[in-house]
Amino acid sequence: MALFKSFSALCAVLVLAGCADPKIVGLCPPYVAYSRQDQHMLLSELQAGKAAQVPQSQTYRFLRDYAKERAALQVICKGK
Repeated sequence: MALFKSFSALCAVLVLAGCADPKIVGLCPPYVAYSRQDQHMLLSELQAGKAAQVPQSQTYRFLRDYAKERAALQVICKGK
């Protein structure tokens, strides 16, 4: 009889545990949206540095890679 009560208690706990809502945490980082004005200001700054003969090959490479990463995250996270 004690075995039956233990088994019944275990079944009740398992059934009730199945009713709990799992906490789901998103894996996507927050997407920071830059306005067109911000993008144009950045472009102006980069072009000003280029006109002043400041080498910027690394800057352009980093920004290009960052843009690709942002685009991929936007697709993966569905634009959130």
